[in-house]
Parts: sequence; structure tokens; C-alpha cells
Amino acid sequence: MKFREIGLIDISAIFSIRLATDENKFTYEELVQHGISHESVRNKLLTTCKGWLCETNNMEVGFIIADKSSGEIWLLAVLPQYINKKIGSQLLNIAENWLISEGHKRLWLITDPDKNLRAYSFYLKNGWLERKIENGILYMEKAID
Repeated sequence: MKFREIGLIDISAIFSIRLATDENKFTYEELVQHGISHESVRNKLLTTCKGWLCETNNMEVGFIIADKSSGEIWLLAVLPQYINKKIGSQLLNIAENWLISEGHKRLWLITDPDKNLRAYSFYLKNGWLERKIENGILYMEKAID
């Protein structure tokens, strides 16, 4: 496994990963309705966001994007066949460390409030806490000591 910073050339690959997830699925059109498009990701990567990609066997299998302006973990996705291989945890750790190096003491993210989805237990296992559910969105937080 290799972890590296996302470049603008990787935007299509990260959308392929995101669209292939088996939970919290969205079509590209639905992502665009939520303000997530190739162009919006490009703009984020050129301004306040940084991301990392995991490759194995010359294939992109997971990624994470974090926003240094807010301390948010913006997006994390791993291909279904690579779940439970510690890829998500390693990506999360890389992004958390970057946000901490940017001076953040409180990190946050939003996710689906369905506690039966893998994301909920994944974030709890990685030290995140549920903060609130608002308008059908679960807000989670991780405080840095």
C-alpha cells in the first residue's frame, strides 16, 4: 500500500472511488446537487483543502480530503473490496495529523446518522464522538488534547 497526496490529476479517480462505495451511495448528479463536482473539488484542492490517496497494485482504492480552514474531514471513501484493511484508518490518521499541524484542536465531520452504517462505528473506533444530529446529518467531533 502506498499513500500519497492527491493531485489535480487524481480528481476523476477519487470520484470513481466515491461513486463505487456501497454505503451512503450517491450518483454523480446527486453529488453535484450537494455542491460536490469535479470543479468544486478542484477549487477546494487549490485553496484550503488537501487530500491523500491510497494505491495498491497500481490501483487507487481510497482517499480522504480535509479542510484546513475549518478543521473538517470533508470526504473519506474506500472501495468496498478494500474495507477492513486499515486503509480508512490510515487515511484518517494522515488527515488528522495534517489538521493538527495546521493548529486545529477540534476536528469535525458530518456523516449519515444511520448508526447501522459502517461509518458510525468506524469513527467511534477512531476516537470520534457524536455531537448532534441536525436536519438529518450527524455531526461528529474529535478533540485534540
